[in-house]
Parts: sequence; structure tokens; C-alpha cells
Amino acid sequence: GGAAAKVGSVQISEALGAGDLAEARRLASALPEVEEDRAERAAAVLKVDRAEQQKQDNLAEYSRMLQARDFEAAGRALQAAAQIDSADDDLRSKLAALPPQKPGNPTLRTEGRRVIVTWPPVAEANVKYVVVRTEGGSPPVVPSDGARIGSLLAATSVPDDGAAIGRRQRYTVFATRDDSRFSDGASADLLVVPAPTGLVAAVDGSHITLSWQMPSEAIAAQVVQHAADGAIVKFDVTSGSSLTIPGLTL
Repeated sequence: GGAAAKVGSVQISEALGAGDLAEARRLASALPEVEEDRAERAAAVLKVDRAEQQKQDNLAEYSRMLQARDFEAAGRALQAAAQIDSADDDLRSKLAALPPQKPGNPTLRTEGRRVIVTWPPVAEANVKYVVVRTEGGSPPVVPSDGARIGSLLAATSVPDDGAAIGRRQRYTVFATRDDSRFSDGASADLLVVPAPTGLVAAVDGSHITLSWQMPSEAIAAQVVQHAADGAIVKFDVTSGSSLTIPGLTL
């Protein structure tokens, strides 16, 4: 003869163990009760009830974290739900649709008129970065709110040669997998002020004359004198590009 049919409690438990919560519920509802399996079946159905509640709790947590834009926590909640019900394709779709985590705040430095933007990477594979520049106002919410200076970058640094001189610039980094779903942006700002160039010093007795080339956008310069005794004197140069300092001593 053939193998004996498995009792209901075993079939329900096997479906639940295989991660097919919907099938476990179907079996719990459809299989006829057998007297000798009554207690075991009731225990198996109770496990299904608890698994369904745990899955719903995880989905509620996912919704809360999604609303708070904490995508990492939302992903953990979905993964916990998927461990209970791995046969639920909707959970995998929701997980795939989550944006990456927000990058770390960028660091900005200038090299003359160029701004170098560097940021800590996201701890996730297959993530690219979009970097935008804005001026004034609130930080951008999506990349289209600013001028892209780097698009779908695998690297975590990008130069910008288009920054406005003498005006505060904000740089915002977004992480993405597909250029359609983006993390929250990480921002930093700075005022781009190129240094003077071509500094020349000419000494005449107790006088020293300094001259330099000013950036075309500059309207003033400041010369700082550090004395041997630690004293500091500042000279503001509001016209021209030279300064004579008298009274120098050896």
C-alpha cells in the first residue's frame, strides 16, 4: 500500500516551517479535524496565528519607519516579515523598492576656484551617488532641486569647477541604485573665496611692500602680520593689490 497521509498538524507545521504562511493558513482552514490529532492541530494553528500577528507587527513597523524615512529600519522590518513568510512576493517587492540609506555628511575643500566634495560611502553594494549644488534656500529634497555636478558615481569624491565665487554654495549627496529612487540627501556648504596669487615681498630698510594678484571677483584683502613676540596685526586692503608696512625691526 501507499504511504499513510500526513495528519493535519504535520501538514500545517511543514507549510509554516517552509515559510509559506498563506498555505499554512489554507491548510488550517481546509483540512478536516481528526480526533487523534486534535491537540497537535490546535497547537499548529496557534503557531499560524502567532506568525500572522508577528508578520503584521513587522509590516506596521515597516510603515512607521517608511513614514519617518528611516529606510534601514524599514528594511529590517521587511526582512523580519520575510523570514516568517518567505513565499510572500509582495514583501520582496517592497524591499527592492526601498531607497538606499543616506550617505554620511560630505566634506568640502577648495583648490583655488575648484571645490572638492568627498563623502563617506553607504554600507551597501551596488549603490551609486548623485551630487548636486544649490545656492541659498533650504537643502534639496531630490536631485532635481539642484544642479548635478556628479551623476551615478561609484566613487565617493567629485570636483566642481562651476561654483559661484563669493557666494555660499551647498553640496548635497544622494544615494541611489537606479536613478529613480533616492536616499535623503546629506549636505554641507561653504563660501568659495580663492586666495590671492603671485605674492611678492620687497624690503627697503625698515619697510616691506607686499603685492599680489587679486581674484577678479574679490573686493578686498586682509594681510595678517605675526610679530616675533606673538602679536598679531591685521591690515584690511580695500583698494589695489599692494600694502607697505613700515617700522620693521630685526
